[in-house]
Amino acid sequence: ATVSVLYCNTMSQKARMKEEIPDLKVGDRVVMLRSIDFDIGSVSKGDKGTISAIDESCRTVEVQMEMYNLRIDVVAGRDICVEETRTDFDTSEVDPGLSEFWSNQKKDSFSAPYNFPFRKNEEMIARSREYYELLNTRRSCRSYSSEKFPIEVLQNCIRAAGTAPSGANLQPWKYIIVEDKSIRKKLREIVERNEEENYKHRLKEVWRKDIQAVDPQSEQMQGDPWQKTYIEQAAYIVCIFKQVYRVTSTGGRLPVYYPEQSVGISIGVFFSACHNAGLAALASYPMGAEAEIRDVLERPPNEKLCLLVPVGLPSVGCTIMDHPRKELGDISSVI
Repeated sequence: ATVSVLYCNTMSQKARMKEEIPDLKVGDRVVMLRSIDFDIGSVSKGDKGTISAIDESCRTVEVQMEMYNLRIDVVAGRDICVEETRTDFDTSEVDPGLSEFWSNQKKDSFSAPYNFPFRKNEEMIARSREYYELLNTRRSCRSYSSEKFPIEVLQNCIRAAGTAPSGANLQPWKYIIVEDKSIRKKLREIVERNEEENYKHRLKEVWRKDIQAVDPQSEQMQGDPWQKTYIEQAAYIVCIFKQVYRVTSTGGRLPVYYPEQSVGISIGVFFSACHNAGLAALASYPMGAEAEIRDVLERPPNEKLCLLVPVGLPSVGCTIMDHPRKELGDISSVI
C-alpha cells in the first residue's frame, strides 16, 4: 500500500493527508508530494520511504527515508504533525562513492592560526556605527536602469557571500548570474505566469492587507502586480539556490546540515556586500516557479531555488517604500 502524505510547509506545522487515513501497517510505502526542510536537512518531492514502526493506537508512524527517519503523528481530522531525527549511516551499506567523497573532504580541511584583527573599543564602536548607518540606507529596489557595471563587482559580492558559516562547512549555496537576454525573457514569462496565479488564487486577503498597511499607494496593489519588469531591466539577475542533499560520483546521496540557516546567512552577506559596493537589489521569491526556473537554468535536482535577485543601479526617478525600521528595543534585548 502507498500512503501519500502532503506537507503544507515545514517541520512541526500541521499538514493534511491526501485521502482518508488508511489502515497503516509496517512495510507500507510513503511518497512525498512536496519538499520539506528540516533544521539539518531536507526531504524532496517524490522521495519515498517505508513505514518502519507504528504505535498501538496508530497515532504515531515512523517512516524510514533514505537519509532520515520521519516521525508522523496522525491526529484528528486527518491532520499530521511531522518531527524529524537524523539517522546514523551504516557504513557497511554505503556505496563506494561516499568513501571517496569523505576522503576528499578530509584532504581539504586543516588547522591554521586565526589572525584575528583585534581592535580597540573606540574603534569597534565607530566601525559598528558606520556599518549600521551604511546598511540603514539600503532599500528594496523594483525599478532599474539598464546601465551595466563590471561583472567583477558582482562576483566579489558573491565571494563575500561565500564566506558565510555553514553546517559542517558544506557551503550549500549556488549563485547563478543571468546576463543572457533570451534566458531572462523566459524567466520573466515563467515568473509572471505563476505570479498571476498567486495574486488571483493563492494569496490570501490578509497578505493584501499587510501590504496596504505598509504602503497604501504601493505599486504592488496597482495595475497588474504580477508584472515583473525588473527581471529584464536590471543589469544582472542572480538566482540563488540551496543544496538540499549532496550527490556523490556514483549517484549516492549525503545529507546537507542546516541548509536553511546556512544559505540564509550567505544571502544576508550578499545583500550587505551589494549595498556596500553601490548596487541596488531586491529579494524576490517566485512562488510556484521554482522548478521551472531550475530547469531553464539547467540546475541539478538537488538544488532548490531560494531567491531571484535583480541587481543593478536604480532607474532615474526610482521610488521606494520608505518605511521605518524597528527600534533596537523591538528587535533585541539583553538578559
